[in-house]
Amino acid sequence: MNARTIIVAVAAMLLAAGGAEAQTHAPWPTDWNNWSDPALWCTVGDPGNAADTRYATPGYGSVSYEYKIGKYEVTAGQYTAFLNAVGGVDTYALYNTEMPLTRYARCGIARSGGGIVGDPFTYSVAADYANRPVNCVSYWDACRFANWLSNGRPTGAQGAGTTETGAYTLDGYDGTDGRTIQRNYYNAKYAVPSEDEWYKAAYYKGGSTNAGYWDYPTSSNTDPGRDIADASGNNANYGTPGTTHEPIDSGKWITLAGEFQNSDSPYGTFDQGGNVWERNEAIVDQGSTYADRGLLGAGYTNGGPWTMGAWARNGMDPAIESDIFGFRVCEVPFLLPRPGDFNGDGFLTLADVNMLYAVLDTTVPPTDKKFDLAINSKVDFADAWDLVRNLCGTSMADTNLDHTVDILDLGNLANKYGQPGSFGDGDTDANGVIDIMDLGNLANDYGKSFPLPVGSGVVPEPITSALLIVGGAAAMLRRRRT
Repeated sequence: MNARTIIVAVAAMLLAAGGAEAQTHAPWPTDWNNWSDPALWCTVGDPGNAADTRYATPGYGSVSYEYKIGKYEVTAGQYTAFLNAVGGVDTYALYNTEMPLTRYARCGIARSGGGIVGDPFTYSVAADYANRPVNCVSYWDACRFANWLSNGRPTGAQGAGTTETGAYTLDGYDGTDGRTIQRNYYNAKYAVPSEDEWYKAAYYKGGSTNAGYWDYPTSSNTDPGRDIADASGNNANYGTPGTTHEPIDSGKWITLAGEFQNSDSPYGTFDQGGNVWERNEAIVDQGSTYADRGLLGAGYTNGGPWTMGAWARNGMDPAIESDIFGFRVCEVPFLLPRPGDFNGDGFLTLADVNMLYAVLDTTVPPTDKKFDLAINSKVDFADAWDLVRNLCGTSMADTNLDHTVDILDLGNLANKYGQPGSFGDGDTDANGVIDIMDLGNLANDYGKSFPLPVGSGVVPEPITSALLIVGGAAAMLRRRRT
């Protein structure tokens, strides 16, 4: 028996045994938690494509912009990193106590610690589950994960700036309705896919705006198989009707991300059919006290291949957590220009206010009408007021936009007192000079706090040095005596 014959024989034995050695999967990223790695994403182009009207009117899948969607479902390893960042005190129950189990799907995430500030929870994931899809998560858990990504993956308590604001304004909501909670298109860098975003990535053939749609997210109109060792394509992890759950991966019901080679969608996503049902933003059913969110793609249970077809639209209570539900995320452009966001970064900052102050002119109409917020054909104090008071929701004397008029603002004003300056220097009346009128305006609001408008996108300036504050105040006093 020659060497080639021996190799082929051994490979056949491994395939027959169904062992881990026989399994193959799509190329994985080097670091699953490096969300800037292109290996985690698929670009969905062909903006303005036609909707799929074969099974519903007016149809699904038409998206007017280019976006990216996760190549894989969010994994247990990625969700564990999320938990370790914001789940030390698990205020909004991002962890489900069934996660550490491995019976049926579950995802092998274990928790330890006391869950208090002095003894926070910590999380770990079993090695053989790290690259399988997270499950036992609700729609709101998925939204909080997207918020965390949109906010730059911060570490800290669950709240504004970590889990409760960003792509979605949640403010602690975790119930069965929440129909008014929709994507904040000003702040959503990452989001749970909309129904059209998910559908297009799964079924659209791509290449033009009228390319048509496949029936299955495996780039096929033929029922997918479920052979984990078949690298020829068109396979997925699903159960068959009339049977109990059928683990096909060495006793595990959920398969590794991208396990089924050559079974990706035209844009390159894996497992949009089978493995776990995936959440999307759509409200597919609602009553007086509930609003079910969309589920697409089918799972590992015994629904048959047709449950992952383009015709299968489903929904579920957004608060329910189950081992058959997971999600993936998308990366989207800022779709709507935020009024007052003159530098286009998606937020309202001191830079935007100072940009408006730089073009203040009470007589000449603006060459760029974006600065004319008051729509009075000129850029003047009315526009400054509209930006600071109405859009940012704070005082004209709040020089650092931290929504409190305090010693920091007094220090900024003092440093430029008697000199030309802009908003950040204390020019409260937009006349270009820091003077007694500005000091009076600051005095009127001194000590007041102003609530941050929901979804405003205001980002305060970093705290300035106390030495500069004291020095500026002293300088102002000297100038007033002379």
